[in-house]
Amino acid sequence: MYERTVLGEAKYPPIVKAGISERVFESGRAVKVEQKIRKTGIDVIGYMPWGMHICQFYRTKKDLVDILVPYFKAGLEGNEYCMWVVTEPLEVEDARSALKKKVKNLDDYVEKKQIEILERSQWYTKSGKFELDKVLLGWLDKEKEALGNGFEGLRVAGNVFQPERDKRKGLVEYEAMVDHIIGRYRMLAVCSYFFDNFKKDVVDVADHHQFILIKRDGKWTRLNRGYR
Repeated sequence: MYERTVLGEAKYPPIVKAGISERVFESGRAVKVEQKIRKTGIDVIGYMPWGMHICQFYRTKKDLVDILVPYFKAGLEGNEYCMWVVTEPLEVEDARSALKKKVKNLDDYVEKKQIEILERSQWYTKSGKFELDKVLLGWLDKEKEALGNGFEGLRVAGNVFQPERDKRKGLVEYEAMVDHIIGRYRMLAVCSYFFDNFKKDVVDVADHHQFILIKRDGKWTRLNRGYR
C-alpha cells in the first residue's frame, strides 16, 4: 500500500458528506487550486504543492518539535498563515518556546497576526464536543480569511495523543474528509499521532494521508501512499 517512490498525481474521490459540498464544488464540479510549490521545511519531504495532507507518527515531544518547528518556520517565511493546535505532550507555551528558538522574530509574526498556537479544546472541541462538519468548515473559513488578508495560504498542524475508543471512528472519518477536500484549497496540513496509542489504527489513519512520516533507526522516513 505504501511506497518510497515519488508521489504521483493525487486522484481525489468524490465528496461523500453533503454538508460541506457547497464549499468544495462550484456549479457542481470540483475546483482545483493553482499548484504552486511550497517549501515544507521537512527535509525528507522538501517542496510540495498546495493540498498536501501529511501524517506523522510520533513517540516523544522532541519528535513533534523536530518536524513541526521547521514546518512552521518555512510557512512563516513563505508568507503563509499558520495554525498550530496542540495537546499533550505539548502545551502552547512549549510550542511557542520551541518555535522562538528557530524563529527569532516570532513576536513580529504574532503581532501581524500571521500565526496562532492553540490548545486542542480551543479549536477541535470549542462547543464541548468534536463536530466534524464545524471543524472542516472552520479550516475552510480560515483559508479564505488568510487569502483575504494577503497571505499565500493556510498551513496547519495538530497532534492527537489518545482519544476515547468510541471517538476513533469519527476521527478516521474526519481525516478521510480532509483528504478528500484539501486538494481544492491553498492548504498544507500535518496530523501527528502518538504511535503507541494508535498501533491498531495505523492503517486506517495512514490511508487517509498522502505522506506518512515515521522514525526508523533514529531517522525520519517518508512513506508515500499508493493511489488506487
